[in-house]
Amino acid sequence: MILQNVRRFRPIEAELLREQVEKCADEREGRADLVLLLRLGADINELVEVADRFLPGHKIYRETALHLAASIGSVDTVLTLLEYGAAVERRDSAGWSALIRASWKGRTPVVKVLLEAKAAIDVVTEDKHWTALMQASHKGHLDVVRVLTEAGADPNKSARDGEYTALLLASMAGHSKVVEILISAGANMEACDGHYGSTPLIWASDIGNVEVVRILIEGKADPNAQCGIGQTALIKASENGHTEVVRAILTASEDVDVDACDPDGTRALMLAAGIGYTDIVKLLVEAKANLHAVDAYRKTALARACDRGHDAVAEILRGAAASAAASSVLPAPPEDLNLVTNTRRWRDRSTDPGREGIYRYSTAGRVSSGDAPESFGDLDPSFGV
Repeated sequence: MILQNVRRFRPIEAELLREQVEKCADEREGRADLVLLLRLGADINELVEVADRFLPGHKIYRETALHLAASIGSVDTVLTLLEYGAAVERRDSAGWSALIRASWKGRTPVVKVLLEAKAAIDVVTEDKHWTALMQASHKGHLDVVRVLTEAGADPNKSARDGEYTALLLASMAGHSKVVEILISAGANMEACDGHYGSTPLIWASDIGNVEVVRILIEGKADPNAQCGIGQTALIKASENGHTEVVRAILTASEDVDVDACDPDGTRALMLAAGIGYTDIVKLLVEAKANLHAVDAYRKTALARACDRGHDAVAEILRGAAASAAASSVLPAPPEDLNLVTNTRRWRDRSTDPGREGIYRYSTAGRVSSGDAPESFGDLDPSFGV
């Protein structure tokens, strides 16, 4: 085929060059023909259509020979193409450089070669604005991440509109070893994603990646940081039933706010109780979560458990409340409970100390169900505290 092109003086098509790159993939054949094509003037940087690959909107994907060689992971082919003038920064039709594509595929030797050829390390894709480090971190390519960070890749560069960082992507995917490398490289553990405002710790807790959670907390990630809807890592883990993550958060850091709440007053204990996660409820009770806190709907954790028929959880909460009442000295209840029931005005839904006091008396057996007040407007703040 090559001799026929030479004899007929036909220009060497880039498609033929691509075919030879594919033949070179096994490092044992095709290199001599590849070199001959390059010497005969094949356009080494031309974008060639790839028949079986499409971009969003059904756009045809095109790439150069270097992109293909980088994806395949053929070091010798990459070296040959670079030697004959392949543009290391040439983008494919998706806006990816050869370095980004090699990093995405986990081709560590090729990544090293491209870096030695002075490939721009922090260049981003045209679609999502992801760097090579982001691609490798998301895919969990540990060696590539190590090579890129050692070469000076910026671990805190964010995607379009601050969408993600490499650490966020690794944390979301559960790549604990990659997370360790990125933290060592100076990755910001409090960077938030552009969609939900969640930190790496919140993402890992939400998904249930306990090893990543431990690494982040050991790295001094803030356990009390809140996402865009006001939830902490502990709330996310409790809501999704990740018992070991809850345990890791509570035991790995003394600074955890077990009673942190979202704008509606919802706390980790309330969510776990309402869904019926018995083991998580036990952990939160042992961590001294407030049993008497109320949310925006005037519901306690016990009320949520009872509403949804979680009898085992309700029993745990009643027992914990009784034990707490028995071990503390409560002030005497008012002589006339009617004094606190006459008003029809509620205090703030989440900070009424009077309602909390009445609840504590009732759970301790100090007030009968018939004496339960209808409202708690002007209750003495010291009552029941």
